[in-house]
Amino acid sequence: MPFECEINGGQLMNLNATQLKHCLIGAVVIVVMSVVVGLACNAFYSEGIPLRYSELQKLLVEEATPWVKRLPEGVKIMTSKRAWALFVAKRAIFVDARPANQYASGHIPGALNLPYIWREFETAFKRVEKQLPRDKLIIVYCAGGT
Repeated sequence: MPFECEINGGQLMNLNATQLKHCLIGAVVIVVMSVVVGLACNAFYSEGIPLRYSELQKLLVEEATPWVKRLPEGVKIMTSKRAWALFVAKRAIFVDARPANQYASGHIPGALNLPYIWREFETAFKRVEKQLPRDKLIIVYCAGGT
């Protein structure tokens, strides 16, 4: 029994059972190869998607936890009024954590740009590292309203 398959804008193509079987096998091979390539790329990518449920669940819990609760020791949230007073008194170094293009479009005068984007961070940190003394207050800001 022939099967009809519509291709290329309405042309009909008759396939017998053997041809249909070959088409289906080809489609399955393409899907399997796509999965294999996807898994291989994911394994070698540093920010790959976790495949085990426990890792994925941990990431989801971390994302759901308010970021304020996850601040490292010694890092504090500051009000804009206090930051302004420190800026006027020149008693702090301001670091803009936005991408370079956003920094270029406008930033706090004198602020250093240290983007919190993994592709840009390392290069930017090397550029500004000597301007970040450990004995001075450092205020980091971004576009997130903080």
